[in-house]
Amino acid sequence: MFRRLTFLVFFLFLMGIGVACSSSSTPEPEDVVRETAVVDEDPTCTLTQSGNLFSGPGLSFPPLRGLSSDETLTPLAFSAQGFPDGQWIEVEVVATNEQGWVTAGSAFITCNINPTSLPPATNIPPTPTIEPTNTPQVVAQVGPPRITNNAPGGTKADYVLDEVIVDDDFLFRIYIADTRFGDEDGAGIDHADFTISTQDGSHVIYENREDHAAYCVFQGGEPNCNPWIEENGRFFWPNGLEVQPGSYHATILVYPQHPEFQDEVWNWDFDFWIDKP
Repeated sequence: MFRRLTFLVFFLFLMGIGVACSSSSTPEPEDVVRETAVVDEDPTCTLTQSGNLFSGPGLSFPPLRGLSSDETLTPLAFSAQGFPDGQWIEVEVVATNEQGWVTAGSAFITCNINPTSLPPATNIPPTPTIEPTNTPQVVAQVGPPRITNNAPGGTKADYVLDEVIVDDDFLFRIYIADTRFGDEDGAGIDHADFTISTQDGSHVIYENREDHAAYCVFQGGEPNCNPWIEENGRFFWPNGLEVQPGSYHATILVYPQHPEFQDEVWNWDFDFWIDKP
């Protein structure tokens, strides 16, 4: 009897050890949620309008080159006061690693961060010297800039039907048709390139390509072209440059659509003047 009792106790002891070992080796359930690291999104900005990359924070600094809409930029620094005015962002162009400045206006750029949270710029180049001029009269801006122009001149074929339409609200557009393919706006046309420059041609102010009618300098379509961009009574080119009174030159190049005639290029060149109302 004693032997049987001893054996039973020993057997129960061994069973306890087995249960303990089995419990300690139980694998972790597969549905246990593990904590994962959250990676912050890199600061990024995207142009919503074509514009210029400037060498400093302001329109008074020389432009480095043009930038297309949807260009991706890495924001580096922020300047709350440009020269002569406005807020500006120092950026690096993702595609080329070029560094420069773009306007921080919400009509021209969007960012996944608040630009004012960027560090202040420390490498701003010297402010350009402005030649003294007569003290301008202060005139309240009450409407779009006033446009006057010379009659457009250029080179085109006899079978091209055209009309350049000038308007204070949208600057201008061109009605153009290759009558070999019809007389409706855009018939037989592939695209039109617009270039606005200073009157002497030394500096390009704005460029745009239109692939379909209506061919508007600021894009848009029938029946209305896009107007000037307006913010707080101030008017801007779509690339962010503020409109300044003065003399300008316009060039319109139009390219036919049919492969047989793609060597033909028709052009219109004319001067125009911008005055504030």
